[in-house]
Amino acid sequence: MWWSGSQPEDSEPCHRIRTSYGCSGSPRPIRILHRQRSYDCCGRPCGSEQLLVGIGQPRSHEPGCGSSLSYYDPIWDELFGLSSPRPKKSLGQHWLTDQSTSDKIAALAAKEAGQSIFEIGPGAGALTRPLLNRYERVVALETDRQALAYLKEEFATEIADGRLELFEGDGRSFALPEAPDGAWTVVSNLPYNVGAIVFLNLLAQRSKIRRMVLMFQAEVATRILSGSGSKQHGFLSVLSALEWSRTRALRVKPGAFFPPPKVQSSVIVLDRDDDGPGCPAPREIFVPFVDACFRQRRKTLRNCLTHAGYSAEAIAQMFQAEGLAQTIRAEQLDAGRFRSLFLALPLTIHQQCMGLSAPSE
Repeated sequence: MWWSGSQPEDSEPCHRIRTSYGCSGSPRPIRILHRQRSYDCCGRPCGSEQLLVGIGQPRSHEPGCGSSLSYYDPIWDELFGLSSPRPKKSLGQHWLTDQSTSDKIAALAAKEAGQSIFEIGPGAGALTRPLLNRYERVVALETDRQALAYLKEEFATEIADGRLELFEGDGRSFALPEAPDGAWTVVSNLPYNVGAIVFLNLLAQRSKIRRMVLMFQAEVATRILSGSGSKQHGFLSVLSALEWSRTRALRVKPGAFFPPPKVQSSVIVLDRDDDGPGCPAPREIFVPFVDACFRQRRKTLRNCLTHAGYSAEAIAQMFQAEGLAQTIRAEQLDAGRFRSLFLALPLTIHQQCMGLSAPSE
């Protein structure tokens, strides 16, 4: 039975911690990760409940009213050391711990010799190390300052040699620098809670990217790879299909991560397709148009566009140009048809219907 007991006698004085009593009757502190619980000066619990995931020793004690206890995981410490940062639930982090998976992802980045590698969210460096083993130079972007400090210490030699360059920034809005050889190969184990947003930011910077090797929640990967007629076909698949060739390269089980997620993951490879139709200009207008077409999936395309602000005359003009039935739904159209629908109306009508201003030059 889990219950709140007093602290073991051989540990430092601190607030109460959760303990379990095994067959021997001796108390064992619980290894607690993610949500942690604080205790006030009287030992009363305050704050959110902790997530119980196993047995371990307290990592550190911080005396003082309202302080939280921090716990370590023996497997994590064996892999990355006591000083390594821990994945943060608030950032949706599930860091790779399986070396075989990391090596396979690093190998997928190879398309041609001498390419420039850009990693988003290196975390504790599980992917960074195999990338450096294979490629001459890696540039990495990290938003977690604790992880960034750890990376600077862990890869001090590579940074001094100019083989690794670290940036602090948010992948959801970060503008890629110019690649030394003209275009980047982007590699990332994307956080589940912001993966789609980071992906959209990368799609908008297509001219700077040659290849993307990205880890997604399996469901999101399926949506990106789907085509017309599929229930998963939507906003992400249309935008990516117009400009990229897409392949599911790996399926990754929860056990390859720390902490293990509750869902399966997939690695997809996207290569820029310079011969594809491409997104029509301006992108700032086309992207909201496609989004509006899928905004209400249970409704017909005509009703979705009406809800987005398009007049009956504008919708009729688009449908007539493409020969579409009034009852057609967005998921029944391939990516090219959305491009044609958008181009069937003057840009000014799109701006007026959706209330968008003219894109900046």
